[in-house]
Amino acid sequence: MIVKKFGLPAVLTSAYLFGMQFLNVPVVLGAHPLWAMKVVLIGLILGLSVSVVFHLIRTRRLKRYLLLCAALIAAFSLAHYGKTQFAASYAEDVIAGKFWFFGWIASVAALAALISTALSR
Repeated sequence: MIVKKFGLPAVLTSAYLFGMQFLNVPVVLGAHPLWAMKVVLIGLILGLSVSVVFHLIRTRRLKRYLLLCAALIAAFSLAHYGKTQFAASYAEDVIAGKFWFFGWIASVAALAALISTALSR
């Protein structure tokens, strides 16, 4: 049942995110070029998993959208903050580098969950 319900949304979400990766959108938005593909892969898997969990615990659609939009904004803000602090410290602030990396993973995961939720029935 889960595969039947989430098969097409998962494929379309994957195609959308890989298309973004092909067009180099994460790097343009601030991801590091060396790990941009890794971030998309990890975020896609996490985002699709979050979308399935939201469906299994039967949360309302509006609540899902609001939570995922808030998560996307928070994660992107964290990634941007980490990037600026990491660059300002001349690559010595390890914590800021981790904020940058994991903030991007969370951003892609929230985006993937949002797209998958919007495409599911």
